[in-house]
Amino acid sequence: MPKKKEKPIYNKVLGVDIGGATRMGVCLFDNTSDNILTYSSILRVKAKTNLEHRLNLIKEIQKIYEEFGFDILIFESIRLFSFGRIQLPTILSLNKVQTTVINEFSDKFPIYQIDVRSWKASVLGTAKAQKDDTVLFVQKQFPDVNLLDEIVKPKKKEIVFDINHDLADAVCIAQLVKYNGKLEDKNLMNYK
Repeated sequence: MPKKKEKPIYNKVLGVDIGGATRMGVCLFDNTSDNILTYSSILRVKAKTNLEHRLNLIKEIQKIYEEFGFDILIFESIRLFSFGRIQLPTILSLNKVQTTVINEFSDKFPIYQIDVRSWKASVLGTAKAQKDDTVLFVQKQFPDVNLLDEIVKPKKKEIVFDINHDLADAVCIAQLVKYNGKLEDKNLMNYK
């Protein structure tokens, strides 16, 4: 009788929200201690080009991997439709970021993509949760996480403070294994 395949246990989970044009959020969550080990935002204004912005994400992931180690990386899958339309420039931009991550780390740890509705249903209890719901969840569960970002508006060169929804999403994505331990093989993105 064949042995049942055991589900791998992921203690340290890196959640990455590849967000919009202004920033990306990264959070490392430890399932054994139920603590956030580190988190950060990669701001687009700190890079001269889109390529440099993607490489800044790679550097941040590498730094976290070397300092803390982690068992798995999870990022949000690209939505093909937004507001009832296909947003091709957005899809291509996000795909470049995901491909850069997969190319760099595919041989080091499992990389999964997860649909936004799936992680929201698992972590927040409803697939219809909004950005403010992720912020409220993080503020309640992890009040020490600073969700305030200093953003420079490029055209006006003015500094504004903004709630970092991308970081809030990354915190929630990093907790997916805690709330829903199963990850489907079809969502594994590593090159074989």
